[in-house]
Amino acid sequence: MEFYPFQTEDIEKLVRQTGALIGSEMGTGKTHEAIELEQQWYNPKAHKPSLVIAPLNTHDSWQEKYGWQAPDVDLIRINRKNRERFLEDIRRKRGDVFLMHWDALRYMPELQGMVFQTIVGDEVHRISNRKSQQTQLTFKLKGLHKLGMSGTASGDKPDGLWGPLHWLYPKYYRSYWKFRRAYTVEEKQYTAEGEESYTKITGTQNIDHLMNEIRPWYVRHLKREECCEHHPEGVMPWLPEKTYDQIWVDLNPTQRKFYEQMRKEMVAWVNENEDSPLTASIVVAQLQRLGQMALATPNIVGKKWVWRNKVNPATGETERVRVEVDDVRLVEPSSKLDATVELFKDQSNKQFLVGTSSRHFANLAKERYERSGISTFVLSSETSQKQRDGMVKRFANGATQLFLSVIEAGAEGIDGLQHATDTVVMLDRSWRTIKNDQFIDRLHRDGQKNAVTVIDIMARNTVDLGRNQKLETKWKWIKEVLGDSVRFQQEVMRHD
Repeated sequence: MEFYPFQTEDIEKLVRQTGALIGSEMGTGKTHEAIELEQQWYNPKAHKPSLVIAPLNTHDSWQEKYGWQAPDVDLIRINRKNRERFLEDIRRKRGDVFLMHWDALRYMPELQGMVFQTIVGDEVHRISNRKSQQTQLTFKLKGLHKLGMSGTASGDKPDGLWGPLHWLYPKYYRSYWKFRRAYTVEEKQYTAEGEESYTKITGTQNIDHLMNEIRPWYVRHLKREECCEHHPEGVMPWLPEKTYDQIWVDLNPTQRKFYEQMRKEMVAWVNENEDSPLTASIVVAQLQRLGQMALATPNIVGKKWVWRNKVNPATGETERVRVEVDDVRLVEPSSKLDATVELFKDQSNKQFLVGTSSRHFANLAKERYERSGISTFVLSSETSQKQRDGMVKRFANGATQLFLSVIEAGAEGIDGLQHATDTVVMLDRSWRTIKNDQFIDRLHRDGQKNAVTVIDIMARNTVDLGRNQKLETKWKWIKEVLGDSVRFQQEVMRHD
C-alpha cells in the first residue's frame, strides 16, 4: 500500500529493533504500520508464525486490512468455541499470522511454551495493570520481535506505562517500583493520628529522560497538534478541528432528592474511610453510582445482595464482602433525555453519535427516543460482532438518526462513522479517560470532512462537572508520560 511519509519514516526506524511501541493517536494508521513491520520482520528460514493479540471487536478490521495490504498472508482467526483447534494450527504451522483476543490468554497457557516470529499487542494498554492475570500471562509469551500499539499505552495512570515497557524490554525495565520512583511524583498520605498510611501518585517527573531512553524504538504522532519539529501542525493537518460545547440541565425534584441522599451517604462513607488506602476501583464504583442519579429518576424496586470491595482498616487490605442494597432502576423523567430529544428533533436531518457510560440508561434512552420518533439502536458489550457490523452499515446508509452506544463498547472496533456524522453527544462520561477519547475519535479520523463537535449534556450541581475536570487532570498526566511536549517529542522523533 502507499503509506503517508510519516508512516514510512516510522517503519524504517522501528524495523531495526527487536521491540517497538507505536503510541500515535487513534486514526493515524497504526494497524497498517504494524502489518508492514510484521511482514518485514518475517524470517522465511525460521518459518515461525506471528501472533496478533487484539480486542475481539477489531478482528474484522485486522482481517480486512491484512486481506488487501498483505493478501498472500494466511491469517487464522481464533474460534472462541474451539480454542484447541487454534492451538493445533499454531503447533503445526498451518497459517502465517494467528489472530486472538486478550481474554483468551487465560484459557490457553500452552501459548507460553511456543515461540513466535512477531507478537503484536494491539491496544497494549490492556497490560498497564501489572497485577492482572492478563498482564502476567502476556509477560510470559515469547517472540523474536514484539510490537505494542496504543495511543494511550500507560492506561489511565502514568505508572501504567511500565507494563508495556517491561513486556518489550524486560531486562531493562525490570522493577516497577524503580520506574515509579523515577518518573512519577508521589505524595505520602497520613492518618488522623499522623501515621503514614500510603503513597499516592500526584504527577510526573523526568519525562525527558524517559523519552530519551525509549527514543530508538518509540514513535508517537498527533493528528493536529505539534508532535515534533518535522510535524509542527501534526501529521494530519488537513483534519478538521474538534470543538466542545455543553448543554446544562437541572435535575427534576425526585432526581435531586435521591441525588442529595446518595451524596450525603458517600460523604459519610469517605469520612469513615479517610484514614485507609482506597483503591481506585472502589472510589470509581461509588462515584459511578452517584453519577447515575444525574441521568434519570431512580426507582427503588426492592432489595438485592451484591459483592462490594471494602478496605479492612486494621490491615489496609481490600476484602470482598456481601451487602444488601436497594435495587434501583433508572426510569423517566430524565432532564438529560428531555434536552437531547429537543436537540435531535430540532436537527432531524442530522445524524449523531451518542454515548453513555450506563447500559441501563442506554436502553432507557432508546425507548424514549423511539417514542419521540427518533430512530436509533443500542450498541453494548452484549452486542454480537455481526450485529455491530449491521449497526455501522445502517447508520452509514442513513437508516437511523442516532448511533447510541455504551462508551466502552463503542470505543474500539467501530470504523466508518466519520463518513456519516461530525457530532458526538455525551450523555455522561466514563471514568476511564481513555475510553472517552477513543469513543470521540471514532469521528475524528481520516475521512472526516467537517469540524467534529462534542456536546456534553451536564447536570447542574452534580458530579458531572467535577468528573470532567478530574478527567482533564488525568489526561494531562497521561499525555506527559507519553511525551506530548514539543521538547520531549523532538527528542523522540529526531531522525537518527
